Amino acid sequence: MAAWELTFSLEPKETLPVFLQIARAVVEDVRRGRLRPGDELPGSRSLARSLSVHRNTVLAAYNELAAEGWITVEAARGTFISRELPDRRPRRFTPAGSARRRRASICRRRRRRQPRTCRSRAARLA
Repeated sequence: MAAWELTFSLEPKETLPVFLQIARAVVEDVRRGRLRPGDELPGSRSLARSLSVHRNTVLAAYNELAAEGWITVEAARGTFISRELPDRRPRRFTPAGSARRRRASICRRRRRRQPRTCRSRAARLA
């Protein structure tokens, strides 16, 4: 298995914390296909040394990636890109207008039973 080569540089003046910059760089390499499911990532000590950051910064990045489902950490074996990757495309949220319309239609149905409560809710939604 070939070692992962670093293709990113850290921007210390960026508002994003360094550990998130590392995590986002790994995710982008997975999305581009440079890292594939099952590929081994460098150890925290060697990555910290090559990036000139504290090891805890790399551990925080790896913890973030593990929480998001991008990597798996196997004790005494290493850190690997997950075989089951999370959803690559972000989910779309319901547009604000359709949520308002849905709430308004619920109030119209309730208005027949409880006119005062729904009218006050409808007034807040407008």
